[in-house]
Amino acid sequence: MKYLHKTETKQTYREYQKFNYAAQGSFVLIYHWVYSIGCVAIGLLMLFSGSYPQAIFCFVMSTVLPVSTKIRGVREFNSNRAYKDQELIYEFYADYFQLKRKGFESDNGRTSSWIYDDIFKIIETETNFYMMVSKGSGLIIVKKNCTQELLEFLQRLK
Repeated sequence: MKYLHKTETKQTYREYQKFNYAAQGSFVLIYHWVYSIGCVAIGLLMLFSGSYPQAIFCFVMSTVLPVSTKIRGVREFNSNRAYKDQELIYEFYADYFQLKRKGFESDNGRTSSWIYDDIFKIIETETNFYMMVSKGSGLIIVKKNCTQELLEFLQRLK
């Protein structure tokens, strides 16, 4: 059977990072900001009270969570061959869609399929769609690589 729509996506670190922010929601960003601002505020209190070592400790701690999260994300992306710079082909049919790794289109071992009803959630952002196949796992579809018909099709699936 011939597909209705087709698109391709290259999974770069930037796309992976945008996916993580969209999948985790704004809670993570808010948590990082609150943590960092809290550490800076406590550091300022310590500084004005003359507790310089504690103030320095608080200022350093204000950067630990955001920096460690970034490092963990880069490490995870680079260590996972399923993510790193993979070129993916999505083919959309009436009741399901398929994901194929570019260069392995004819290899059934590199093809995955999902029925639309089994999709946990579809997240749409300004630049991408994220087909969430479970709560913490999803597929990146870059909008700029989609036809207008495919964009409308994906919006109807939401």
